[in-house]
Amino acid sequence: PRRQAPAPAIIGGPNGLILLFSQSLNGDHTVNPGGRLNKQNENFKKLGYSVATVTPDTPTKLARFAKRRSLKFRTLSDPKKALIQAFDVLDKTAGYDLPHPIIFVIDPKGTITHRFSPKYYTERPAVQEVLQALRSE
Repeated sequence: PRRQAPAPAIIGGPNGLILLFSQSLNGDHTVNPGGRLNKQNENFKKLGYSVATVTPDTPTKLARFAKRRSLKFRTLSDPKKALIQAFDVLDKTAGYDLPHPIIFVIDPKGTITHRFSPKYYTERPAVQEVLQALRSE
């Protein structure tokens, strides 16, 4: 279902933004060790999308991690969880007060066109599913 994102997709590519909410990049299987999201970044670019992640990690921690892993996408720090709460992805059921791992696709107008959300917070969205959905459009 399409709904308006809480903030415009100001950092998106010509077709929009792939936005991953993650508990922490340091331990998230989506970007390490295989770096699925990082490896697919060029494919998203070819489709006209930019990629960004939002975590409650500090900017310093994100910068170190991005440098160490040679990340090719933006990492956004949200330690106060304002954006996490605005997208309504804060998962308090696990007792950790962290974002549920979710990938949103947001078009240039700021409309959420896709949501990829695993059933359990311990699972991660499949980056390949996002690519397949965007390629089929």
